Order: sequence, then structure tokens, then C-alpha cells
Amino acid sequence: QKIKGQIDYSSADKQLEWLRNKNIICKGHPLIFLNPQIMPEWFRNLPYRELKQLCLEYIRTTILRFRGQIHIWDVINEAHVQPEAGTGVNGYTKEENVDLTCEALKAARQADPSCFRIVNSTGTWSDYYMTNNPLTGQQTVYDYYKMLQSAGADYEAIGLQFYYSGRDFVETEREIEKYRDLGKPIHITES
Repeated sequence: QKIKGQIDYSSADKQLEWLRNKNIICKGHPLIFLNPQIMPEWFRNLPYRELKQLCLEYIRTTILRFRGQIHIWDVINEAHVQPEAGTGVNGYTKEENVDLTCEALKAARQADPSCFRIVNSTGTWSDYYMTNNPLTGQQTVYDYYKMLQSAGADYEAIGLQFYYSGRDFVETEREIEKYRDLGKPIHITES
């Protein structure tokens, strides 16, 4: 939404049209991503309550629009580390990030009771973000999912991104197994 209140779905429409006869399962990525590189100027630094309301409206509108075409959604992306330091965007507390995630998941379920909801996270080992002077709302991926679990977040899968880890497959397997106690299927969403 470059202009408040005007959502431009033309790019998504073109992509879906191209995919329609390709026998490819479509996934919406992401519904919420509080990254200043993709956020419109007017959306940055809003008070939490206003941002949350706008995000939930966007989720409902978007899922309803694409219902029947997109069934799988990354409902929220990288909320545990947004915004990154030095981006000029105010962050929210860990508790607000968890609240936004929980409410976003509920909004997605309301818009399409059968949709498959993923909570997607990056920097799985958390060394990139946590060693670079983390901001107030930033936390490790695992701690974020544990907070979601404590908050009773309802979703279908954990999405983990594995980038530039410098680790072997054994360490990667150990890292993935760490999330087993959360009781959710794990999708490797980016690598």
C-alpha cells in the first residue's frame, strides 16, 4: 500500500495467472513483514495499536481476496527481529510482537477457516541478530516461539530460514530438533 487505503494486488494477480495452469501450489509470503525496505513511508513508526489494526484489516482483506487460490500463508515474517538496527523505524516490544502474531493468526483463520498458517522466522541460530546489539523487541527465534506457545498461539507450522550458517548438516539437524518440543511441523522456508 503505497497510498494509505489503496492496496495494489496487480503483481500478485499476474503471478497467480501465470501459475494457474502450472500445477504449482501457491503460498502467500508474507502477510505481515515489518521491514522498512518494503513498508510504505506512511506505515512506519505508527503507534502499536494503529499498526496492529491496519495489519489485521490487511490480512482479512487479502486472504478473502485470494481465498480459493492461495491456501498456505506465511502469516507473519521475522517478527522476532524487526525492525533491524539503523533502519529508522521504531520497534515494538517482544510482547507486542507476540500479540501481533497471535492476533494475525486469528484474523487469518477468520478469513479462511481452512487456510494453513505458518509463522516464519530467520536467523535461526540467532547469532547474526543477537550479537549485533539487539534492539529492545528483538529476541532469539526459539524464545519467540516459546512466547507464542505460552500465549496460546494457534497455527499450523513453524517456518525456519537457514541462511549462511557456516554449519554442517549435523548442526543443522540439531538446530531443527530443538524446535520439536513446540509440537508443530517445521517447514524450511528459505535457505
